Amino acid sequence: MNYTWSKTLSTGGSDNDHPELINFDTGKLIYQQQYRPQRLTFFYSYDFPIKDGSGYKAKALGGWNASGSTVIQSGTPLTINDSQGGTVYFGQTSSLARPDYCASMGPGDVAAGGSMYNRVTSGLTGGNGYFKSGVFCGVPSYGYGNTGSGDAGAGIVRGPGQNNWDISFSKTTRVGGINETASLLFRAEFFNAFNHPMFKTPNVDSSSPTFGQITGTAVNPRILQFALKYVF
Repeated sequence: MNYTWSKTLSTGGSDNDHPELINFDTGKLIYQQQYRPQRLTFFYSYDFPIKDGSGYKAKALGGWNASGSTVIQSGTPLTINDSQGGTVYFGQTSSLARPDYCASMGPGDVAAGGSMYNRVTSGLTGGNGYFKSGVFCGVPSYGYGNTGSGDAGAGIVRGPGQNNWDISFSKTTRVGGINETASLLFRAEFFNAFNHPMFKTPNVDSSSPTFGQITGTAVNPRILQFALKYVF
């Protein structure tokens, strides 16, 4: 088992590949945060105490093993951008400049409330989605169609976390046949065993009509897989 509680700050990147991380007032890179503050992982394997043998009970109940892996982790920091900004610096509208906060708004106002289910369905039906509406008010304008970058920082809100359990059960039974030590191996695997919905990051372009919407999952729903193998 491993548990990590961490924080990482970096000024990596450049104005060419990470324009959304530039402080345009100073020309310096903003600290970016590419980490998951909390991450728990554990792996396990347990052989049931009843051994495979010659009796009916031993054949039915013996030789079983349960194993699996679990990952529970926080979401990664998200940087809100505005694809209509930054033309005064880059001469294009795809520079991913950051928007301005509206009056009296700040980082603590960005994330919408409610359960993850409500935030996903709300965004797809015209509601707030993952972020509150009315927090961002576009980008600074300098006239002649030129736009700058606003005061919203980098990594101001955290994306969806994950809670994934992959579990398998296997049974080894000595059956003989080709030779007396030959065995039949049965295995049942459950990926995302508890069917937890784990979502991709929402749309972070504040000028997009789909801002805040989550339209996909990062991990598949529960998948079952069975295997049978004869070993001799």
